[in-house]
Amino acid sequence: MRIIDRQNPPSSPRVLRGRKDIAAYWEDVSSRAMTHAVDFAVTEGDRLAFTESCAYPDGTRVFCIAALELSDGRIARQSAVQAWDG
Repeated sequence: MRIIDRQNPPSSPRVLRGRKDIAAYWEDVSSRAMTHAVDFAVTEGDRLAFTESCAYPDGTRVFCIAALELSDGRIARQSAVQAWDG
């Protein structure tokens, strides 16, 4: 999983490998007081892409676009780009 955001620019993205590290990332994100909404999703064969809008209680907003490659119905690779307020 490759993440590009305000702290991890394209020249130095955050890269997570393995079930343990990726699960820890999603547990952290899911435990935050924020809302998530998938705005748009598209699939083609073994590929999936979606956009997601998120909001924190203080009004901070995050927009994410993600592209995934699937193998045998499982995520084999994922890239996400996040844009944050401020």
